[in-house]
Amino acid sequence: MSNSRRSCELETRQLLLVSDGELNREALQNRTGLADREHFRKQYLRPALIEGHIEMTIPDKPRRRNQKYRLTEQGRHYLDQLEARHESW
Repeated sequence: MSNSRRSCELETRQLLLVSDGELNREALQNRTGLADREHFRKQYLRPALIEGHIEMTIPDKPRRRNQKYRLTEQGRHYLDQLEARHESW
């Protein structure tokens, strides 16, 4: 597995692990411990949204001030797969 692929998996895993319930971007970012908003958005939030691991609570209004994100069933399944693979490392 390439380093960039593993890095992407680790970032996604970190985001999914802190995603319990519905949380806004700031809360998710704080839970990951990242300070740079743009880095968090580009490297964590967008990839997880594109892959369908998390979803917006107001998908038709992505820039809404009250926008929150939640783990999808696909995200839970992906996290379980990563955990199982991690245990075999």
